[in-house]
Amino acid sequence: MDMMTSNNELSPKSSIDSKPGSDFALQVVIIGLAYFTANKIALLFPDAERVLAAVWPAAGVGLAALLLSPRQIWPKTLIVIFAAGNSANLISGRPLINSLCFMTANCLESYCSAWLITRWCGDNITFSRVKEILALICASTLVNAFTATVSSAFAVIVGINSFQTFWSTWWVSDGLGLLIVTPAIVTLFRPHIINKKTLRLSRLAETACYFVVIIMFSLDAFNNNIVLLHIDRFPFLLFAVIAWGALRLNISAVAGSILILAIIAATGDTISRGPLIWGGNTPPERLLNVQMFIGILAATGLFLSASFAEARKAVQSERETGKRFRALIEQAPEAILIFEVDQLMLVDANPAAEKLFDCSRNVLIQGGLQRFYTMGQSDGQLIAELIEDHNQQVISGKIVTFEQQVQTAEGRFRLCEVHLVRLPSEHDNLIRASFIDITERKRVEEERIGLEKQLLHAQKLESLGVLAGGIAHDFNNLLMAIMGNADMALMRLSKESPAVENLRKIEQASARAADLAKQMLAYSGKGKFVVEPLDLNNLVEEMWHMLEVSISKKAVLRLNPYHPLPAVEADATQIRQIIMNLVINASEAIGDKSGIIAVTTGCLECNEIYLQGTWLTDAIHEGLYVYLEIADTGCGMDKETQDKIFDPFFTTKFAGRGLGMAAVLGIVRGHKGAIKVYSELNKGTTFKILLPASDRPAELFNGDSGHDDWHGEGTVLLVDDEETVRGIGTDMLKGLGFEVITANDGHVALDKYRDNPGITLVILDLTMPHMDGEQCFRELRQLDSKVKVIMSSGFSEQEVAQKFAGKGLAGFIQKPYKLSMLREEIKKVTAAHIKMS
Repeated sequence: MDMMTSNNELSPKSSIDSKPGSDFALQVVIIGLAYFTANKIALLFPDAERVLAAVWPAAGVGLAALLLSPRQIWPKTLIVIFAAGNSANLISGRPLINSLCFMTANCLESYCSAWLITRWCGDNITFSRVKEILALICASTLVNAFTATVSSAFAVIVGINSFQTFWSTWWVSDGLGLLIVTPAIVTLFRPHIINKKTLRLSRLAETACYFVVIIMFSLDAFNNNIVLLHIDRFPFLLFAVIAWGALRLNISAVAGSILILAIIAATGDTISRGPLIWGGNTPPERLLNVQMFIGILAATGLFLSASFAEARKAVQSERETGKRFRALIEQAPEAILIFEVDQLMLVDANPAAEKLFDCSRNVLIQGGLQRFYTMGQSDGQLIAELIEDHNQQVISGKIVTFEQQVQTAEGRFRLCEVHLVRLPSEHDNLIRASFIDITERKRVEEERIGLEKQLLHAQKLESLGVLAGGIAHDFNNLLMAIMGNADMALMRLSKESPAVENLRKIEQASARAADLAKQMLAYSGKGKFVVEPLDLNNLVEEMWHMLEVSISKKAVLRLNPYHPLPAVEADATQIRQIIMNLVINASEAIGDKSGIIAVTTGCLECNEIYLQGTWLTDAIHEGLYVYLEIADTGCGMDKETQDKIFDPFFTTKFAGRGLGMAAVLGIVRGHKGAIKVYSELNKGTTFKILLPASDRPAELFNGDSGHDDWHGEGTVLLVDDEETVRGIGTDMLKGLGFEVITANDGHVALDKYRDNPGITLVILDLTMPHMDGEQCFRELRQLDSKVKVIMSSGFSEQEVAQKFAGKGLAGFIQKPYKLSMLREEIKKVTAAHIKMS
């Protein structure tokens, strides 16, 4: 039974079963009275054998009562039917045993018929479907044949009549009752089959005319006392009238008209007196002919009505589908064009298409597709060619998707995502083209990709900066030993010694190695070592001779200085590094051909828009900037190369380290500056370095301060985790007149400071295992708040100063350092201490 519930849970219920159980008493009264009345009426019009009526309406009432009731109360409904039928039989004078037997057969008939119909068609029966009519015909013939057999057996047992006579009479009369009365009652109590169209005045007038014609034709055909149009000669005209009702009206009107016709035929005198146009000499013969006529007419009318109802429903569904499709097209947010693929002719467009193409629907259709949909491809391909390429895919049912630029009626170009799909049509030649404007989305996506590239570049700088810091720490410790030992050897050797020149070369090589370590720190953006006001013109002029000998002999170097030039706060070594890298790159770009390298200085006021076009990873402010521009007439770069020139380890050379330009970017970033790059393939490249102008006057950088014989006294605690640094540091300090105590980490340093109260100065390494310099400094300050500590590190003084600002750090010396640098720092700390005392 559960198989039939899928269609019925959402269906409206009838007036009888609207509240199952709560109004059961009222249902009992209605069903009982209906069945009792139908039974009594049938007994008033017996057939020729004086046993059963020509049409047994009680059979139809019983089946209708079950179809209109919820399945769970069918047993109660059958009990009411059984009681009402027995009451009518007993009042009419039938024996009790006969009544009980026949009512058992009637209840069995009603239940089996209801089970068959609902099993086949579901619970919500309206007889507006062909399947329901076929199920009703099966019930009135097959099921009725079974119950006719049961009742005839009862009739033979009680001695009423012969089996054959009783069976045929029961089968015909009950079958007509099921076929005629059941639809009339069920459709009357199904309110959802009445719609607004049914209640229109013209339809009501047509329905009234229909019933008048049915009544007139039926009276004329089955009553000898009424002669109107001599329909008794042409009774088959009633089929045409029933067909009219089936075509124009609903199932309720047809079922009602068939019931009226059956009542007139059963009560007329044609059966008893004759004549009938289709024959019959005796009343039983005429009765059988009339029953056959009514049965065929009823089956035909119900079948036609259900067929037309389903056809109307299909047409209505198709119409509503078309409206929904049209609404979807009209209300769609994307632009939709529908065109005929053979002629490439536009046939329709929606409002979104009007908005996208900046013109009305009529202009779109009249102008044709090419006018507004030139694809803008480099090879001039039009939409016609594109659709020809995709035609077979689209017609075969595939969806073709691509991105293309379209042109509006006003000449503007928009980037669209286009979807081509076939539309069902008579000739399968319609294609729907949907255009989704992705111009803004693409712009946002490109901005996002640009930001992601900047972020990725910053992450590369950050990760390699961490690596560079670690390498620089160890590298500076090694250089410390090399430079310190060379420095001490020069002090102890006479100037005439042949080893002096070798030691000088060791110092020079160590200095270049120290510059390499500075490059590694500069790459991370932390390479501001000795920041002071600089004049770029003076710095370039100092380097000019070195630049001239470093470039190709085919390249000509030109200087275009701007005077006067504001100072910049910068580290001279790192700015030299930038100039050298860029000039050498320019020389290599010129190669074996003749070319010019121009070095230009100047200053300009930069606004936010100008700065947005620069290579930078941190936000910089508007204002006055000093620029250093290095331009060449070399091979230039394409867009792909320009995007990678600052990537770590990227190089266009056959063999190279790939850190040159990355270090340049790191130095500029560390100085809060920016880089602009202009390049054109086979024409040349220009790098413009922008550095913020300083408000302090420029001073020339002074390198060596000359020879100094200063010596100190006291005890110095030298703390470093590298043995080589401790060894050379001890020699330097002893050379300056100090007693030296060494420690290899912070814990040992604290113990030795406690054990030696006469320590006058601590030189402390910043990066050490177990306890680093920062923590050791805090512990030393707790032991002695007046302790003088010089911090030693490979990182810049600015970085270290930020960590120890306001914490009492006496001084700082950057590794690797020479004896002269150590002397100057100790002198400064000692002088400051004497001044404070």
